[in-house]
Amino acid sequence: MLLDYLLIPPLLYVFSAMALNHLYPDIPKVGFILAFLVSATLVNLRGITFTARINIVFLLAQLLVLGIFLVYAWNALHDGGGNGELTLAPLYNPETFDLTLLMQAVSIAVLSFLGFDAISTLAEETKGDPGRSVGKASLLTLLVMGAIFMVQTWIASDLAAGMGFKSADTAFYEIAELAAGSWLATLTAIATALAWGVAVAVVSQATVSRLLFGMARDGQLPKVLAKVHPTHNTPYLSIYLVTLLSLVICYLFIDAADTLTSLVNFGALSGFMLLHLTVINHYWRRKRSGQVIRHVLCPVIGFLIVAAIMYNMGVEAQKLGLIWIALGVAYLCLLNKLGARTALSDPSNV
Repeated sequence: MLLDYLLIPPLLYVFSAMALNHLYPDIPKVGFILAFLVSATLVNLRGITFTARINIVFLLAQLLVLGIFLVYAWNALHDGGGNGELTLAPLYNPETFDLTLLMQAVSIAVLSFLGFDAISTLAEETKGDPGRSVGKASLLTLLVMGAIFMVQTWIASDLAAGMGFKSADTAFYEIAELAAGSWLATLTAIATALAWGVAVAVVSQATVSRLLFGMARDGQLPKVLAKVHPTHNTPYLSIYLVTLLSLVICYLFIDAADTLTSLVNFGALSGFMLLHLTVINHYWRRKRSGQVIRHVLCPVIGFLIVAAIMYNMGVEAQKLGLIWIALGVAYLCLLNKLGARTALSDPSNV
């Protein structure tokens, strides 16, 4: 989780900078990154309520831009653009279907759906019963996000049939230009950059800072990261640390977004694999539920699917991810050793 959440904010800054640099090449990407980084940090320091309000504004604006794109793209498609109508080709084409290629694409597409799991890190900010509300919010977010993603890419793929793209990073904006002209390409690029660089980055920074706060409070990280601001009630030192780490990671991967994407996906997918195992461990082994289908078969199937996706990821991401896991195991052993020493030296344990 830590690998995933630590890398998501800088990944968002890099992609947002790429989108705006495509429109304004005279402004260096690092300039956009600094602007996004500072704005996200200032919003998060104000507290979760202010963060939520900012995100509602950005969400409504983004939905408006998406609606505009869908209307113009639909009209352009039925006016003879691309395939001329909505077809099943973007979903399944037996002539070009390749399972290996599909699994490689899934490992990339994982990035489009990451974020719903971050809701769990905000459980302490939730009113009522966080156990139920957080679970419902995660599933509802995933379903709505998946539906929106599928609709827009389905229409865009049919409209883009036969097109040649200048760059894979700006393909969607080129499709928007085909649908309505350069103004729509500019609008979608700016909306994407602001949504990723500000709205989504603010939430991502909030979640990772609270993850660091929780780990520090539980003694897994230095206690100083668990300090809370006296006025805004935010883990401000964790927020500052995330800001600093994001700046360093952006500098290292500013021209290697693909590698950074693979690392984020590795962190998420490895976390999902462990999550499936914990279902078996918690419900089947500890609670002895006896429900073979729900608590054994389903988690095993999910584990195998995620493992297949990870197997088809880039070798570089696999190596770096395994190095991270090895460092984590070594750190865990160190924590356990220090914990054992503390327990032995505590007179209350005698």
